Amino acid sequence: MASDEDSIDPYKILFPLGIVSALIGVFLWILFQNRLISFYPRQAHANIMFMSFLWSFITGFLMTAVPKMTSTFQIHFAELFFVILSVFIQLALNIRNQIEMSVYFFLFQLLVLCIFLARRFLIHKKIPFAGFYFLPFAILQSIVGVILFVYRQEDYSVFYKLSGEAFVLNLILGLGSRLIPVVSRSPNALMPNISDPKNNQLLMFSLALTLNSGFLLEAFRYSQLGSFLKLVAVLVMAFKYFGVFKKPTTFSYVSYLLKLGVLLLIASLSLNVYGVNSIAIFHLVYIGVFVLITLMIGSRVMLAHGQQSLDYETKSLRLLMVGGFIILASMIRSHAGVDLNGHMMTISVYLFSIGLLVWSHKFVKILLSKK
Repeated sequence: MASDEDSIDPYKILFPLGIVSALIGVFLWILFQNRLISFYPRQAHANIMFMSFLWSFITGFLMTAVPKMTSTFQIHFAELFFVILSVFIQLALNIRNQIEMSVYFFLFQLLVLCIFLARRFLIHKKIPFAGFYFLPFAILQSIVGVILFVYRQEDYSVFYKLSGEAFVLNLILGLGSRLIPVVSRSPNALMPNISDPKNNQLLMFSLALTLNSGFLLEAFRYSQLGSFLKLVAVLVMAFKYFGVFKKPTTFSYVSYLLKLGVLLLIASLSLNVYGVNSIAIFHLVYIGVFVLITLMIGSRVMLAHGQQSLDYETKSLRLLMVGGFIILASMIRSHAGVDLNGHMMTISVYLFSIGLLVWSHKFVKILLSKK
């Protein structure tokens, strides 16, 4: 096994792979509009965005951070290889519109992640902080999503609800309980490697149970009750842990964009409680919340691990541009609704892509810079 000095941080490979995956995923619609592909890419697009784009960022973060949080060994070459390979396989399957196989292959991706985590936690034997209670829920929801997909004869809506939305939101709330306050520069924020003297494990477990009960209720047709439970869990996390209305110790573009993402999440869940469940709300959550928060957390990862000054978060208008493009793309995509051939859809795709490329430009500069 390579030493820590010789090993490469997984995010350096997986973040760029995630950006490429996202561009492929959204440009399927442009290809469809111009009749350059023969299939309707709805499921292929969604699969790529969840199981290639977000998956690359999630695994890139976890495989970089967990060894440090648990004071265990760095990622092994084989672990990184299988994660990278799985992303390419997902891209290949969905570009060929083999969407059912893509769903089943997702189980392999989960297996690789579980093995990676188990090898560290069997040594560390304790969780870094209470937010990690959300992690097993994320994995279990993903497995249940695939099971219900089969049982309900390929019900993609439930699959995306559990294996997509529930998986990502569990990670945002759980790991974000420490990361978002730290990255947002909230007063008295605790670093992930510092134990919490308040010992809030019971509350955190209860919040994870509440959130995931909500998702399961939604999956079994109790949408409004499920949305209400999800909203309760998110509100507690937002005010008690994220400090969504706390003034940061130092002005930071990242801080305000992260908190804007959380507020958009609360707004969308509130609409769900009132019975508004539409493709518009789905894309508001996915682009305006998941993608925005992912890029902001990714910004801290690339700065901190790239040995760069965190002043970038406070002085660079590039981050404000990224946030602006992503939020505008989410609003326009939501407005487009089911009109997939109109100008609104096309504009949304290009704005989203520009936001990703603007973010990536700084990332590439860091990768190429000399330490």
